[in-house]
Amino acid sequence: MYCIDPNLIPYPSFVSANPSSGIISGGTIVTVRAQGSAATHLSNVEIQVGFDVGNPISLLQVRNAFDESILIFAMPTSPQGAITQDVEVEIRVGAVRRSVRFLFQYIRPLVGNPVVSKIVPSSVYQSQALTYLVKLTNFPKTILQKIALISIEYLNSRKTVERIVESSADTTVAAFILPANALNVGRHSLRIFYTSHISIDRAGSVVIDVLSDPSPRIQGLSSSEGQSSSEAKIVELRAEYFLSGLPCSSFTITLTSAGGLTRALILDSMAYSDTNCNFVACSVVALRFALPANPDGLTAQGIAEIKLCVGSVCVTTAYYYITGCMVQLIEPSGAVLNQQKFAKIYLSNFDVPFESNQEKSRY
Repeated sequence: MYCIDPNLIPYPSFVSANPSSGIISGGTIVTVRAQGSAATHLSNVEIQVGFDVGNPISLLQVRNAFDESILIFAMPTSPQGAITQDVEVEIRVGAVRRSVRFLFQYIRPLVGNPVVSKIVPSSVYQSQALTYLVKLTNFPKTILQKIALISIEYLNSRKTVERIVESSADTTVAAFILPANALNVGRHSLRIFYTSHISIDRAGSVVIDVLSDPSPRIQGLSSSEGQSSSEAKIVELRAEYFLSGLPCSSFTITLTSAGGLTRALILDSMAYSDTNCNFVACSVVALRFALPANPDGLTAQGIAEIKLCVGSVCVTTAYYYITGCMVQLIEPSGAVLNQQKFAKIYLSNFDVPFESNQEKSRY
């Protein structure tokens, strides 16, 4: 007979439990590793699983720097079907009790492969890295932290999902990211794997379309016409689908008149609309520069071409040089059908002042 100071009995710390899931009919062999356990033989140990107990098989003390204990036991049948169950390993030393806890997922046996009922988005540009949401059925309810149970296979690569968004007995939704340029342009089949506690892969498949990156194009020019004699007119050109993050020096702009004379234009400033954009499909850049007077002459008219280039990739838009008056604004800009309406027309470059009466300005 001997006495033990309860204060000298260490509190064990949980290290791992493997596997942490198994079938609802029980019998899954689980290995628990703990540090600082005072248990010396199986009679010191009780495994409490809800209102049931596990069947201890062996206990091994590992005399290493971490003072680890390895307990092996069999899980009982789940009394509530497919649930996540709290498991308590209790260590008894006399009247003193110490314990460690972990979660164990009971899984209902499934027949056949998982079914991928939906993937969003279902198409992507080749240079675009996106987060996909995939909805799975015929899939066991999965603890949200157990991302290693679900993996994606594409081409010759395989990766675990980034996170499990939600999971129930009916549906599991997982999120994963495919890197930019991971797949060639075309239609591809992805395989979604579930790896069970006994390392059996069950896979469903889904199709996504990889699209060619859109070609650069011009959205618009802030002013598409101007006087042939107007010097250093500031305009803004907006272009999309160029590579994002390009410096100002990457862009070259030229103007070619109707008569074929070319002028290099100097870029005053540029800015991307979305600084968080990192691929061409969301890239929109605004460029400001000054236009010269018409290279063909101050009295010449015609359509000039503005060309914006990055390397060998170029896009163009038209600019109209005129010598007559220009309509700057009409107020109002619309009217009801068959209703008489007075309007103001604002003109520029009108050489001869004149007075108008209501009849002249009515239309």
